[in-house]
Amino acid sequence: MLVRHPLAKGVLGLTEGVLWALGWACVAMVGAWLLNPVCFFIFLAGGVLEVVYCRLWQVTPLRSLINGIVKSLGAVAAVFAVDPRPSALFVLVLVALIFFWEIGGQNIPNDWTDIEEDRRFKAKTIPVKLGLGRAGLLALVCLVVAFLLTFLLLWISPLSFNAFYLLIVTGLGCWLLLLPVMRLVQANARRQAMDLFNRASHFPLSLLAVVLVRLIFS
Repeated sequence: MLVRHPLAKGVLGLTEGVLWALGWACVAMVGAWLLNPVCFFIFLAGGVLEVVYCRLWQVTPLRSLINGIVKSLGAVAAVFAVDPRPSALFVLVLVALIFFWEIGGQNIPNDWTDIEEDRRFKAKTIPVKLGLGRAGLLALVCLVVAFLLTFLLLWISPLSFNAFYLLIVTGLGCWLLLLPVMRLVQANARRQAMDLFNRASHFPLSLLAVVLVRLIFS
């Protein structure tokens, strides 16, 4: 569980790896069905799309769009787990928010750190195909969009957020998203890409913390 790429390193054999993956997939599918049958089908769709994403590694950088959709499916499943009939507008905005956050804060900086390896294996990623300068600008645009969508999501959510909470979200968005991506655009360096990935990874959790505080003190 603590080893990265256990199959490639020989820690697990192929048969053991397949059994490990299938076993946890079955557990996940049972859990998804018990939460809501819709979650089960979302899980299956995510698995299929992930396979497509991996198969396009050496084909097109547009595979990143699939990755954004896959990441957003988890959030959609979470919504259906607690609300069988959620607002279509809320789900749409949530998908868009996670999609742009994933592309700008996870996919691009992660591929940026692996660019030498990707070039060696002729992988088609955004940094490889567009170059580091344009990849950084694209990450900036995506995270600005995600930042703005955050406030739209809070506005249409069932909860109401006053100026105090909006100010906190603004600070979190600047600290975890905007400032790191601006430093990446300016420096065009691997270190800044890693910093952006690490900080952006905490953004969804920070939003959850804000919502929990809002619920506690409501």
